Amino acid sequence: MGNLSEFIGYLDEQLENGSIYVWGGQGQNHEVISESWIRSMETSEDNADRAIALWKKRVAEGKGEVLRAFDCSGLIMYYLQNQAGLIGYDTTANGLKGLSEKIQKSQLLPGDFVFRCYSSGKAYHVGIVVDDQKNVIEAKGRDDGVIKRPLDAQAGYWTYYGRLRALKAEIEGSSPAPAPTPEPAPTGWELSRLLKRVSPILKGEDVRNAQKCLIAKGYSCGNCGADGQYGDETKNAVVRFQQANGLSADGIVGEKTCAALGGVWRQSWTLSRLLKKVSPIPKGEDVRHVQEALISRGFSCGHLGADGQYGSDTKEAVKKFQQANGLTVDGIVGKNTCTALGGVWQG
Repeated sequence: MGNLSEFIGYLDEQLENGSIYVWGGQGQNHEVISESWIRSMETSEDNADRAIALWKKRVAEGKGEVLRAFDCSGLIMYYLQNQAGLIGYDTTANGLKGLSEKIQKSQLLPGDFVFRCYSSGKAYHVGIVVDDQKNVIEAKGRDDGVIKRPLDAQAGYWTYYGRLRALKAEIEGSSPAPAPTPEPAPTGWELSRLLKRVSPILKGEDVRNAQKCLIAKGYSCGNCGADGQYGDETKNAVVRFQQANGLSADGIVGEKTCAALGGVWRQSWTLSRLLKKVSPIPKGEDVRHVQEALISRGFSCGHLGADGQYGSDTKEAVKKFQQANGLTVDGIVGKNTCTALGGVWQG
């Protein structure tokens, strides 16, 4: 286990030596590190001040002669490139992701990488599993430097897991890696809003629950999995699920799609006024809530969707909903229609 054991030993050494985080750091030592050098490397005065503060603290602890400066990928590349020669060029966290095979969280072994990713799937931070207890060493940031902590010390922090191809044989050894254990789909989870691809991206535990259900049913939400962000890959997964289940394939998780995924629709909006088509057109979040409730039930409010304006298309959608639900067909959202749409009447 030559390279792997040396790699983990090197990481433990950087941890013990109190190595610091500096943007672009590639293992520079006390001969290079100075306040002026840190300022020349860092991305802002504030970031430089934070990195300098930790460096001075480490020097005061007597570690100034042994510590090095790294960013997250630099910590890894200093060994893989400069000491082991396993990678012949410098690369970033996302570059390391590209050099790795995707694995499941349940398959993690010492030497595997853990990544933080944007909704696009691009990795921007990386750490390394260093023992069977799944502790991770990472160059975390300017306030912390190189640290070691449990994999799940911060829930949802790591979103992608990879095994470097250059170390694959050593990591797996003579025994095959354990088979992945799919994360179980949540049961009885509630949704109180439409989930759809908008800007800024919708985020939250409700998004994560929908993603977990999609993944459990075989619909991938992209490399980052159930990251709690409703990006393009999640929308595409929803469309595929809707197509396969005879639902309107609009990429929006509303009442019907929520139910098909095993969730419970609990739209908890309130209404404190009558909504009807008048001049000037009523506008507001309450109108938007009504429109979203209509759309989630299959009643279109026109090509503008839930735009927060109670125009002719919304009135027609209300009338169709009322007719389908045995309500007075007047195109006005009052107590009965509000309640039927899942809202709480406070008028």
